[in-house]
Amino acid sequence: MIKLIALTILFICFSGALSAQNNLDSLWLIWGDKTQADTTRLRAIFKIANDGYLYSNPDSAFILAQKQYEFAKKKGEEKYMADALTIQGVSLCVRGNLDNAIEYWERSLTIYQEIGHKDGVAAVSGNIGVAYWEQGDNLKAIMYYKKSLKIEKELGNKGGNATTLINIGSIYFDQGDDLQALKYYQKGVNIASEVGDQKSIAIGLSNVGLIYLERGDNVQALKSFKRALRIHEEMEDNHGIAFSLNGIGDVYRNKEEYDKALGLYEKAKAKAIAGDFRAQLSLALNGIGEVYKAKGEYQKALGYSQNALKEAQGVEVLSLIRDAANTLWQINEALGKSKEALSTYKLFIASKDSINNEKLKKELVQIEFDAQRKLNEEKARQKLLEEKNKRLEEQKVKQIWIFAFSIFSVVFLFIYLAKTLKSRNKLKLLLKEIQLLKENLAEKSFVSDTVNSEKKLRLDKDRIQKKIEAKLNETDWNILCNLVENPSINNKELASQICLSYEGVRSSLKKLYSLFDLRKDSGKNIRMELVIQALRCSQNN
Repeated sequence: MIKLIALTILFICFSGALSAQNNLDSLWLIWGDKTQADTTRLRAIFKIANDGYLYSNPDSAFILAQKQYEFAKKKGEEKYMADALTIQGVSLCVRGNLDNAIEYWERSLTIYQEIGHKDGVAAVSGNIGVAYWEQGDNLKAIMYYKKSLKIEKELGNKGGNATTLINIGSIYFDQGDDLQALKYYQKGVNIASEVGDQKSIAIGLSNVGLIYLERGDNVQALKSFKRALRIHEEMEDNHGIAFSLNGIGDVYRNKEEYDKALGLYEKAKAKAIAGDFRAQLSLALNGIGEVYKAKGEYQKALGYSQNALKEAQGVEVLSLIRDAANTLWQINEALGKSKEALSTYKLFIASKDSINNEKLKKELVQIEFDAQRKLNEEKARQKLLEEKNKRLEEQKVKQIWIFAFSIFSVVFLFIYLAKTLKSRNKLKLLLKEIQLLKENLAEKSFVSDTVNSEKKLRLDKDRIQKKIEAKLNETDWNILCNLVENPSINNKELASQICLSYEGVRSSLKKLYSLFDLRKDSGKNIRMELVIQALRCSQNN
């Protein structure tokens, strides 16, 4: 029995093929126009590959997507890089190269997750589920489908929801649960009809046709397949056309109208060969083998079914391997080839058992709960890890600032203490020098003045005025004498002692500094230097 699944591309992309060549031509013009914005050109080549070639000429779609990927990478457009990888994965999948398809989709999924593009994550998750389903790994397939379905529901994406529901229906069909499969197919078709997703409608109808075919209801099966065929033809979807032709061929084979069946299988075979659709080619070849087997032409049937098995094994689709092995087993038995019959029978049983896994039937009930639980646990772990890392980072930054502040404080304190100590030492030296000068001057004044009975310090005004080449007024002289008596006196105390204003003292000091050629920016204690200069001038030569 043939099978089909709904291949989801990007839910954000345009569904359906281009209906007219002029649309494709206009897109080529946009892509070739380098004056257009980068994103405009990328959208154009994306539509050319996806809408124009993906299902009619997947080889060309792959090459075009590679051009898109390289240009997007050059321009730093990650979303369009992921889109291109997704198209390449679909191109490989429809040609039966599932392992490479998964590899491309995993790359695109990583990019979508990094940039937070949920539409892309949902779409590619569904695509990976498709590949695992075709490989017979239904457990992985259902997990990816459920992941895709959850995101689609969050986004309110009915189109993506429809394709994923159809895909899940295919798994139930594999398990022999026709009622559940039909429920999912019909639900998917209904949603696809609401949003006008013609491709999903066609695939859903084809899958509904499979169920009716399995039940022996040829009338309903034929009706479903023909409706699907019309949509595929309108979309110029050669992959879907090949499948629908195979399905209609099966209906006529069931009705024992073998000539009609052969004609349909041959048309399907031609489409499959032209598009390199190996899975559809296997279906067509095995259908032809079944017709010749039914007609008793076993030798003819043998060659077709052997080629069908070869193609099925090439694409590693278990359902196709099972059906081809089943046909070959019966043909070999009819030809009396017991050894070959036993070999193909074992292959048939092995592939059948792989698909009809009892464990999977139980897992289908639990998978949604388990997947959600694991997702919640992972989110919780991730959140705790992020909070822990955040705390550690904050603590690290805080420690760095504390350390830097401590170093700065120590250095500042050291510099301050060093300057203070130096200043104090310098002040002590100046005071000591002043004291020596004062004592020396007092000794000389005492010797020369016999009237005084005590040593008394007296400045020599004449010498000072001669030295500075200027006359000192009474105020200036009083200030200078008071400073010599008490070098540490401040301006306020000085003003009080000589009955002068504070500003008057400052003005007079400024004048004295100038007369003695002393500058404040010399780095010296200018007041002490003034006293020293006055004392030196008063000394005898």
